[in-house]
Amino acid sequence: LYLSFGSNPFEGEQWSRWLDHAIMDGKERGMKMIVIEPRFSHAAAKADEWIPVRPGKDAALILALCKQLIDNNTIDVPFLTTYTNATQLVGEDGLILKDAEGKPMIWDSASGFTAKAYDDSAAVPALKGTFQVDGKPYRTAFQVLIDSMKEVTPEYAEEVAGVPAARIKSLAQEIARAADIGSTMVLEGQSIRYRPVVAYTFRGLSSKEFGVQNSRAALILNMLIGSPDAVGGLH
Repeated sequence: LYLSFGSNPFEGEQWSRWLDHAIMDGKERGMKMIVIEPRFSHAAAKADEWIPVRPGKDAALILALCKQLIDNNTIDVPFLTTYTNATQLVGEDGLILKDAEGKPMIWDSASGFTAKAYDDSAAVPALKGTFQVDGKPYRTAFQVLIDSMKEVTPEYAEEVAGVPAARIKSLAQEIARAADIGSTMVLEGQSIRYRPVVAYTFRGLSSKEFGVQNSRAALILNMLIGSPDAVGGLH
């Protein structure tokens, strides 16, 4: 499943033209392409589905998809705990808690629930929750993300971005099914994550108002399903 947020190599300069061939090759092998952008572009014309979105409002739509993935528990927990800072503890001041050596701290759920350095090999880091460390409350970074998206419902995204709430809900389910979270593929004797879903942005999101936040939202979406550096995922 290829989600194109404003990425349009079909109308790009020569240096981006390799991607249009790669997309068409993928479609011939059965890849589904959904283009999410305001206008009916050449990319949208070649897509299996075009989802119009209001210009610059991509972040609301993408974060609503993220919230659906989290609420439906269709996320790649091992990827988040191993390759991201989702488990690191964040104080009320917005800063990550660190030990005397400057190492970020996590909440270890395997040793009587205590704070430990993130690189402690014996620790089992909690992904969600609020905890007391030296009498002060700390949330995991993932919990901070969850709390920040409380109001980003499909209905809110429909109002802001113009995409029907029902399609946002069904698209989140479609992403989760296609990602096949937990699956692997053996390449050259190595077991590698297999996540045949990618949300691709390129310049289409970053060149808009709030471009950085649009692009960051898409990265969060990819990370929730474990797509980065996976076979079939984001590279």
